[in-house]
Amino acid sequence: MEMKTAQLRILIDQAKQDPVIAGDAVQTVLNQAETELQDVHNNYIKTAVRLTQAISQYYLAPKQVPQSLQTIDDFVKTDADADKLDSKTKRELGVISGYIRPPFNDDKFLD
Repeated sequence: MEMKTAQLRILIDQAKQDPVIAGDAVQTVLNQAETELQDVHNNYIKTAVRLTQAISQYYLAPKQVPQSLQTIDDFVKTDADADKLDSKTKRELGVISGYIRPPFNDDKFLD
């Protein structure tokens, strides 16, 4: 994980220098991730999940994802896969997985 952490820090530095995202809200997420990666006791996987969530939100906004953010997302995507996370980490990070049932109501779909 130390090697992945070092590589991710390099990718974050490159993304922070990208003029397309300078001053954008994702810049704050990148700064937070960089701070988390400097902490020896921090969990790399949690940082990877937070980054993928932030990049996904950035993508859902009516913007085009810059190449620097796409590179970070591609790098951490396999480590942040919801299927690989334990249930405690999923709860802490708000990762939705499993079967989601719609609420019961009075609608009768078969009539």
